[in-house]
Amino acid sequence: MGEANQTAGAVQDLADERVVYALVFSCVEHHVEQLDALMQEKVTAQDCAKADSELACNLTGILCGALPEHFKPVPAWSDGGLGKFLRTHFADEIAALDPEHRAIFEKDDEACVFFAVLQLQKAVSELIARENEASVEDAEMSGRRVHDFCSDWAKLFTPSIASV
Repeated sequence: MGEANQTAGAVQDLADERVVYALVFSCVEHHVEQLDALMQEKVTAQDCAKADSELACNLTGILCGALPEHFKPVPAWSDGGLGKFLRTHFADEIAALDPEHRAIFEKDDEACVFFAVLQLQKAVSELIARENEASVEDAEMSGRRVHDFCSDWAKLFTPSIASV
């Protein structure tokens, strides 16, 4: 990942799609590891749910600029622009929610980022399920699909897509 994986302690720039790609890929890794641990009965479903909730909160915080000592926020993006963009991107999904929850996402930019992260986690679960059904001979294509998935989500969470 080159510059995106700089030395430990270096502040990574959330405007860099490679940095966000690494964050998305870490979500995929997290879900694969959780599924493996669950199948080996090392954790319970409740443990996995708790870990997923913590991951969603942490990733939301990072994307919204809550950890500037580790991830450099993007002006006018991390502090509200991302949430506004995601509100538009996920308009149909938000509209399908019950009125109480819909009201939260219609008003709170950070809540929209959280909603998008939950959509990411759902999509990761679906990706893993599809890839588990893929044949061994399809391993190279499977790797490509995971890469494309991470790339698409990284683009969604970086400011460059909003200008397209």
